[in-house]
Amino acid sequence: MKKKFFYILIFFAFFVLSLSAPFFILLNIKKNSEELFKIKEKNKENLVLFEEILKYKKTIREKQREMEKINENILNLNFPLPFVQFLEEKSKECNIQIEGAPNLLQPQGTKEKYFNSISFSLSASGEKGKLFEFLNKIENEKFLVEIEKVTLSGENLSKMSVSGKVFGK
Repeated sequence: MKKKFFYILIFFAFFVLSLSAPFFILLNIKKNSEELFKIKEKNKENLVLFEEILKYKKTIREKQREMEKINENILNLNFPLPFVQFLEEKSKECNIQIEGAPNLLQPQGTKEKYFNSISFSLSASGEKGKLFEFLNKIENEKFLVEIEKVTLSGENLSKMSVSGKVFGK
C-alpha cells in the first residue's frame, strides 16, 4: 500500500509539473516578448535620433561652406587688393573703362560699432546702360558696398564718378 501511495504521489507530482510547465513557459515567453518590444521601441527612437544627427551634420557642413564663402568675401581693409581686382573684373564684364585705379582711403570705424570700412572713389566711362549695370554689380555682389554718391556727366551721360564705402574686417 505504501508503494501504491508512493507511485500515486509521484504520478500526481509529475502530472502537476507537466500541467504547470506550459504555464511557466508561457509566462517567460510573455516576459521576454515585453522586453523584446521595449528594445524594439528603443531601437526606433535611436534610429530617429540617428537620422536627426545625420541631418544636423549635413546642415552643419552646408553652413560651414557658406561661412567659408562669406569669410572669403570679407575684405581685409589693410590689404584691399581683392576689392580692386573685383572692380576691374566687373568693369571688363560690363565693357566699361575705369579711369585710374580706385582711390582707397584709410580704414575707418563707422557709426556701427561692429563694422569697419574704407572709402573709395573711381571714375568710369562707357555706354550709359553699361555704367548702370556696372553700378548694380558692384553694389549687389561679392563685397558689402554702400554707394554714397554717383555723378553722371559727358555726352549721353557716358562718364560716371562713384564714391562709397566698402565694409570689411
